[in-house]
Amino acid sequence: MDEFQVIKQVISGNKQAFEKLVLRYQTPLLLYLGRMGMVQAEAEDMAQETFIRAFRHLGRFDPQQAQFSTWLFTIARRLGINAMARRRVKTYSLEDSEAALDLSYTDRYDDGATIKRRINEALLQLPMKYRSPIALAYLGDLGMADIARVEGCSVGTVKSRIHRGKKRLREMLTDLIGDNDYA
Repeated sequence: MDEFQVIKQVISGNKQAFEKLVLRYQTPLLLYLGRMGMVQAEAEDMAQETFIRAFRHLGRFDPQQAQFSTWLFTIARRLGINAMARRRVKTYSLEDSEAALDLSYTDRYDDGATIKRRINEALLQLPMKYRSPIALAYLGDLGMADIARVEGCSVGTVKSRIHRGKKRLREMLTDLIGDNDYA
């Protein structure tokens, strides 16, 4: 799908063409917002608000400045951080956030479910400055330069935050990964 062509169609009045963008980015946005610490219903609401804002302001999108995915995740990140600041709670309890921890809808009873749950629980314990770039890198399918644009920092800072976040995750999950240096 040529996103720029779809965007031009939407701007030209073909509002139904926006559905292609929604279908392309709905799951990555839900995964990202879930990993930021939102329960499934909240992540769905935030993703919907992200798409509404993107649709309303699509004329402002400049493909010379960023990819559409970068622009969209920037909107989602800002909305998510604002929502979490309003509720003044950094994370949910595991019981409250089970859906957010497994937005991939995988079988919760498979052998890897406990490991996935532990990793996601540890991810939610990370400060947002580490959690967000890790989620964008591994769930948003964005490159370092795009993550830097979303986060509003340099590529070096993004790499550092991902490295430090992974290091903290490794420390929290030593019983799962042992002393191996591949996490």
